[in-house]
Amino acid sequence: MNAASRKSYAVVSVALLCCGAACQDSQEGTALKARPRFDSQALHAQAVEESLVPVRPGVPGKSPFWNVGSTRFIYAPAFDFQPVQGAAAYCFTAVPEPEGREYVFQAAEPWALLTPAWKDLPVGYVSLEVEALDSSGNSLGSAGTRRFYRAAPFDGPYGEPVRDYRECARLGLKFLFGHDILRNWLTHGRPDPRYSLYCYPSKMIAAVIGGMLLYAEIAPEDKHEALQIAGNAAEYLIGVSEPAGAPLEFFPPTYDSTHIDTAVLYQNDIDWEWARMTAGKFHGQVMLIYPASVANAYLDLFDATGDSSLLRAAERIADTYARVQLPDGNWHLKIYTSTGAPVVDNHARLAQIVPLLERLQDNYHIDKYGRTLALARPLLEARAADFNFEGQFEDIEPSRAYLNLAHGTAVEIARKLLEEADRDPGNTARAEELLRFAEDQFVIWERPIPVPRTGEDGRSEDWITPCALEQYECYCPVDASAAGFISIFRQAYQATGKELYLAKAVSLANTMTRVQDPQTGYLPTWWEKNTLDKFGWINCGIYDARVMWEFGTFMDGLEAK
Repeated sequence: MNAASRKSYAVVSVALLCCGAACQDSQEGTALKARPRFDSQALHAQAVEESLVPVRPGVPGKSPFWNVGSTRFIYAPAFDFQPVQGAAAYCFTAVPEPEGREYVFQAAEPWALLTPAWKDLPVGYVSLEVEALDSSGNSLGSAGTRRFYRAAPFDGPYGEPVRDYRECARLGLKFLFGHDILRNWLTHGRPDPRYSLYCYPSKMIAAVIGGMLLYAEIAPEDKHEALQIAGNAAEYLIGVSEPAGAPLEFFPPTYDSTHIDTAVLYQNDIDWEWARMTAGKFHGQVMLIYPASVANAYLDLFDATGDSSLLRAAERIADTYARVQLPDGNWHLKIYTSTGAPVVDNHARLAQIVPLLERLQDNYHIDKYGRTLALARPLLEARAADFNFEGQFEDIEPSRAYLNLAHGTAVEIARKLLEEADRDPGNTARAEELLRFAEDQFVIWERPIPVPRTGEDGRSEDWITPCALEQYECYCPVDASAAGFISIFRQAYQATGKELYLAKAVSLANTMTRVQDPQTGYLPTWWEKNTLDKFGWINCGIYDARVMWEFGTFMDGLEAK
């Protein structure tokens, strides 16, 4: 821990106060744990000042303009406007809607930062025009226009928790443990046919394994059955994986279009029609980010049970990764199971695959992946440099560069940089820039953009804030996205000692407790007022529980200091 971290820990520890009777959990009747008191005015001032600093601004010929498909910004952007012949300067005119007041400044290039006007622009839509000027100040015409949403910087902490963070996690897992969706693994050893999203076997079943391993730790009374569920789920997934000798041997399936039965009434399963369509459309393809998550689930279960067949299953998946790696160190994003041919030219997220190979090498002393890692590791830095953080989800078509950005890869790389901060003094700054990109595009503190994506019908009146959005193609508040930011903000606080990060994590964690169903403990997928009672993605709820358990444990540790 650096000196700044130690200082911040001391400040926060002193400020931790018991909530007392006013902070009783109205549903559970138990007192909430102590929580930090922040100087909200100072934190907001800090957030406003930080919003003037750009996030990897584009410069022609030097760095790409990653924001060509972006619609909103917390941090001052720069846009890819082209120079006009004969121009000596450029006049920037930003007009907030519906205020109508003009904010004007001049710059030498048409792609200059909006920093001079940014602090004064109110939250809301802004119309920007950049006009080319000759040496006498006469207009040479427009260099470009852009309409965007000036998003609100942090002005929290927001809200109050309605239950302890770790209790939130326990209740969320207990709900799933008692639900038919997971109980079916005990009684039948296979996915419950009444839950449509098992049509994505790798994603959903790997989550079941991880969720039940965590629940076994925090609920000893249910440990035996939880481990049995995890074991049955792993056995099933191994059984339906590609056979030996197949082009993608031992890879588990990404899609199972036969799972969704039109005769089944999916009453409260909000996404079943979309799942049926996409699982059918992509059946026979493997998305290469998912076998790695399955292999990690096998390794977690091996660590808990000592069943060596799980270690072998994970190793076989890693062997296939090594065999199908491209000469440049990448992997195709999607491959046909029947032929091994690529579906598209897009490359898979390395931050999903590389850690699996490193884990096998470092933790289990399986040393045959050295060449594979040597080819792949340098590409992680290249991905961080070009900011093409493509949203890679099994139910979304692969996209062209910068048109469907998501926060996942940026956060994963930032996490690794923070973990390796001692190796390179610049890692922390690089991680913070990636985190600012992710917040800029995907975290909503308040007053969300009314129309999230041009040409879509959805609006944001029902969004519950603070929240986090998933990807441009699903620019909606998703629980797992919020959980990911809770985790990375907490890690950034630990690495830097900056209380603003902790306040951001606390704000999103507070929302997580408020959206949780107070009777059942269910953690809803979609943070929208009209969908909180709709059943969603259990992998997301399991991830929520893991993050909330870890965050609650961390906060308890702060209290004890």
